[in-house]
Amino acid sequence: MAGNTSTPGTSVASRLLRMVAAFDEWHRTLTLSELAGRASLPMATAHR
Repeated sequence: MAGNTSTPGTSVASRLLRMVAAFDEWHRTLTLSELAGRASLPMATAHR
């Protein structure tokens, strides 16, 4: 099992890819809360 996440078993690589995928042509810059929301991650995870 992965570390302390909201979804047990989610790998670090999977969370990282979701964060990278949150950015696109129309969303080149995001606030932390926008990034967390678009990646469906808790803000604490996105901050780390």
